[in-house]
Formats: sequence, C-alpha cells, structure tokens
Amino acid sequence: MASSGVELQAPTPVPVHYPQEFDCVKVNIAVIGESGSGKSTFANAIRAVTTGEERAAPTEIPTESTEYPYGQYPNVSLWELPGIKTHETTAEKYLKQMKCDEFDVFIIITSEHFRDIHFRLGKEIQSKEKNVYFVRSKIESDLTAAQLQSAVYNEDEVLKTIRQKCIDSLKEGGMESACVFLVSGTQPQLYDLPELEKTLEEDITNRKWDAIFSAEELHDVDEEDAVILKHFKNLGLHSVASKLQSHFKTVQEAELNIAITGESGSGKSTFINTIRGLKQNDKGAAKAGVFDSTQVPTAYPYPKHPNVKLWDLPGIGTMNYEAQEYLTRLDFKTYDFFIIITSLRFTTNHTMLAQEIHKMGRKFYFVRSKIDQDIRNEREDKEPSNFNEIEFLKRMRIDCDTHLKDVMKSCRVFLIMGKDMSLYDFPKLLDTFRDDLPKHKKHIFMTALPNISFQMCKKKQKELRKRMWKVALLSAAVSAVPIPGLTVVCNTASLVSELETYYTTFDLDDESLQRMTDEVGKSVEDLKAVIKSPLKDGINFDAVMELMKKASGKRSINTAIALSVFPIVGSVPAGVISYRAAYCMLMSSLKQLAIDAHNVLLKVFERE
Repeated sequence: MASSGVELQAPTPVPVHYPQEFDCVKVNIAVIGESGSGKSTFANAIRAVTTGEERAAPTEIPTESTEYPYGQYPNVSLWELPGIKTHETTAEKYLKQMKCDEFDVFIIITSEHFRDIHFRLGKEIQSKEKNVYFVRSKIESDLTAAQLQSAVYNEDEVLKTIRQKCIDSLKEGGMESACVFLVSGTQPQLYDLPELEKTLEEDITNRKWDAIFSAEELHDVDEEDAVILKHFKNLGLHSVASKLQSHFKTVQEAELNIAITGESGSGKSTFINTIRGLKQNDKGAAKAGVFDSTQVPTAYPYPKHPNVKLWDLPGIGTMNYEAQEYLTRLDFKTYDFFIIITSLRFTTNHTMLAQEIHKMGRKFYFVRSKIDQDIRNEREDKEPSNFNEIEFLKRMRIDCDTHLKDVMKSCRVFLIMGKDMSLYDFPKLLDTFRDDLPKHKKHIFMTALPNISFQMCKKKQKELRKRMWKVALLSAAVSAVPIPGLTVVCNTASLVSELETYYTTFDLDDESLQRMTDEVGKSVEDLKAVIKSPLKDGINFDAVMELMKKASGKRSINTAIALSVFPIVGSVPAGVISYRAAYCMLMSSLKQLAIDAHNVLLKVFERE
C-alpha cells in the first residue's frame, strides 16, 4: 500500500495560535438559576468584571436574556437568563421559552441546595447532547455560618462536605456524572472558579474545533481517532503530525492473513484467485488441480497489496492427524480468520476443525462452493417449469445448516460460485469478513479487493472517505511545521500518495485495466477513454496543486504558500487553509474517480 505521509520529526511544541476560522465560530453559554441565586454576580466574576464597571451585569433581576462578551474569547457570549420560577414552570417549558436550543453550554446556579427543578433542567439539557455544569454560589456565606457554629473550624473540610452534599443530591436527582463548582461572589479568585474557567475553556475550544471539522468529515470515528482529535484540539496543529504519521504507518504495515482449507477439488484455488482478481493462468495465480499436493501452507498475496495474503492450507482430510494437532502444526496464530470450503456436504472433518478454531479464539466461515454446478445439475434433472432457483438455494442452505448444527451451536454458511464475486452469497461473505476485522485491517482488505461490481465501487468509496479527514489533517499539520521553503512540498507528498491509493483501489491503473481487457476483449484505450479525472495524466506535485486550486480557490492556496515561509506566525493559518483545501480536493477527486470506476465497469459489461 502506498504510504500516506512523509517521515518528519515533530518540532518542539510552541503555544497554540488559533486560526481565523476558529475565531469565527460562535459559542453561547447560558446561566440559569432562580432570582437571587447570584447569577449577575457570577457573570461578573467569571468575566473578571467588578460591579460598577460599564460592562458589568446589573444586579437587578433581568426580565429577558442578556448577552455579555465572555472574556478574551472571540465570538463567545455569556447569557444571563431570567430567573426560574420554581412553582410556575416545568423544565421543558422554561427551556422552550428561553429558546435554549440556541445555546451550546449551560451553567445551572443556586445559592442554596439543588432541587427538583435543577435536576430536571440538567437531564433535559443532557438529552439534547449539550454540556451542563452546576454552580453552588455565595459559598462565603456557608463558610461564615460554619465558622460561627463550630469551635474547631477547618475550611477545607467544610468545602469538602458542601461539595459532597451537592454531588449526592444531584445523584439522587438522576445526574450521575454532574460537575459541581463552589464559587464566591465576593472573592472570585478563591475556591472552584479557576477550575470552572479552565473547564469552560476546554469546552469552548472543543466546540470550535468541532465546528471546523464538520460532521460529514468525522463519521465513523473510533477510539484511536478520538485520541488523535483530542491531541490536536489540546495541543494544536504542530503537535499532531507525529501521531498521524504513526497511525498511517500502522495501517500501511498491517498484515492480513486469511487461511483457506478444504478437500482436494473443493475449489480452494479458484476461490483464492477470484478474490484476488486473477485468472488461473495469470502471474501469481494459484494452480487448480484435482489432486491436492499442498503439504505445507502456501501464501498467495494480493498483486498490489503484498501485506494481504491468502494461505492455501493442506486439506484436513489429507492429513494423518486430528484437528487440534493439525492447527498446532500449521501455527494457527498466524491467521486472522479461516475459510472452510467444500463443494459437497460438510463432514465431521470440517466441524472438528471449526470447533478447534473456535476454542483458540479465531473466527471461521463455512463456504459451500461450486453452487452454479449444483444449480445446473438440478435444472437438468427437472422440467424447466418445475425448477425454482430461489427455492433450491433455500433448500441448499437448510441442508448445510442441518449437517453443521448438530455439532456447531452457531455457524455461518455462504453459498458461492467460485469464479464470480458478484453472485449468490459472495458479496455477503466479503461484507462479513470486513465487518469482523479490526478497523485498520478492514481498510487494507477493502482496498485490496478487485473492483468487480458497482456495489463494490460504492463500498470502496465509502471506506476511503473514512480516513480523508486524517489525510487532510496530516497535510495541514505538516504545513504547520515551521520549515521555510519545505512546507508545501511535504504537504503535497502525502496527498500524492493518497491519490495514488485511490487510483489503484478503483483498479484504474494500467495493470488492472489490462487484466480487465483480457477478460472482455476490449482494449485498454477503450477503457481509458471513459476516465475523465485529470489524474489519468499522472499523479504528481503539479497535478495536486492544480486540483487544490480548483477545489478551494487559487487565492487560498497562494495565501497558504505565502504564509508557510514565515515560521510560527504564518504556519497555523497556512495549515488551516491547507486542511480545507486538501479535504475539498480529496473529496472531489474521490468522487470523480468513483464515477470513472463506475464508467469503466459499464464499458467492461457493455455488449457489442
């Protein structure tokens, strides 16, 4: 597989300089509480504003939502909402009246203890997948009262007790993971206000980055992807390059080993060739034969993906030892999963092998091959009007299940025609393989498969889109590395590599096109004629730059190039421009190449 990045040493971290796009994202923080709970005092304290200043929140009771700029954060506002009338409203009604769908973060404040209305507000806000924080205000009054009531006064212990009581009451109200902060209106620098400010800063930062990375870009984010995003959001573009390079290196170097076993003549070799897009006489094809001469496992790699291998194992029926010994001798740990093939009925040998594979924690699949021969034989034995292919396949599956389920509690059987991956259960078999694999191996499996159908073309396009944001982010991260004169070259190298992956994945390269023409009697020129992507003329620096200009505008790219030569100051804005340009370019290129692959298939299937 082509590499998706260039090896660079990550620079020493520097302070994060957020780009202009980041500053343009609007974030609204709502402060909710009863009248007299200290909302205005809190709004002033958290904004480091003293009462009496022109920009201070007035202490009188607000009758409508009032907006205040939140510190030094551009486009972040703190909103003081009118007080909750606890006996006259429900949580749902209050939030609707206050148009709370327009707010991103909520702070619920009280100067006493949290009550039912606070619990209900918190749960309603969380149901909308928004963060809510609870503030216990006027904490200095509690401390004064505790000092007067106790001969032995320990402020830390009193604060600990108050905090725990708040947490316990919130838990009783159904808020299991509530964040509680104790604040003072008269001494804002004390107690939990600094921690609340830090928490809000992280929340604001995350929401702004989430807005830059659209939901369309970040679909199917797994645990590893979440770590990359968190690292990026917390430390910035300059620090994420090494993590992304490590991620792509793991994907590039991943190996996938698929074990194929079955008796002589069961169709193992045909299956191995077909799933790799080869014919029997092609270079590297498995040789089919009536007699199974395989005594040791034989590897058959995918032509363009040597890390993905199918292993032809000696048929268990040809060996002189039991299933457990068979797997031990063959070093079963080498293989990611097993395919057990037969062209007849499944036997005790098959079930014993499957049981041992299951005991050792590996997945296996039963494949009933040469189903086209069974259909042909059945059709010849009956009058044409009496033959129903759907009913015959249904009976075939029942027969397979009957022979297996007496021994196996649960198993999956796939009926296939060995020479055609588009018929019967072959597509379902491939989907099952893909779904059962770890994410990084799922990717190499999907990109290795031959592009033999319109359905496969769509699945490949979907799979490639999943990593697009990471490739674009690597491009941006490398752009942000302050190496004058080298930035744009490094940026483009990862994009060239990714586009080459797209091209070969869709079988648009000359070798794949030649293989298709050998099958259908058309020329390579016939197939190339329907390819419209400019990448058909070569994937290189100049081609990528032209595509980026077309995708996102020449001015943006030229700005990125100009900014990139100024270390630190220009690097982050250049990186953000690069991210958007790279993502748009990859998206449009992938779409066009998928269309080209579709049109090539139409040409292949075209009848003279």
